[in-house]
Amino acid sequence: MRVSTDDRIAKNEAWIEELERSRDHYERRMPSYKRGYVGLAMAGIACFAFGVMPGIWGSVCAPFVSVCGWFMLKTRLWELTSEIEALRAEVLRLREGEARAERRSTSTA
Repeated sequence: MRVSTDDRIAKNEAWIEELERSRDHYERRMPSYKRGYVGLAMAGIACFAFGVMPGIWGSVCAPFVSVCGWFMLKTRLWELTSEIEALRAEVLRLREGEARAERRSTSTA
């Protein structure tokens, strides 16, 4: 069973909308993520209240986890943007192919 070009275009456009909603969700939540990461880093520094070793451990590990989390989020945003751009290019390619096929069929008729 072969999928028509129109079906592929519709499927890709629906997927683009889904990815854009996901990307917008991440971008809308960025300030709260940032506050959470800063709060975690501050909690790590507050570990010095329990002694030197817990303080060193907390002040190293909590910022590390915060920075890693932040970069994972930025990487996910980059991935979503790249995938959206690739899908848009695919839709454009499919539409151009469809238009080329239409021109061929009208010129031969």
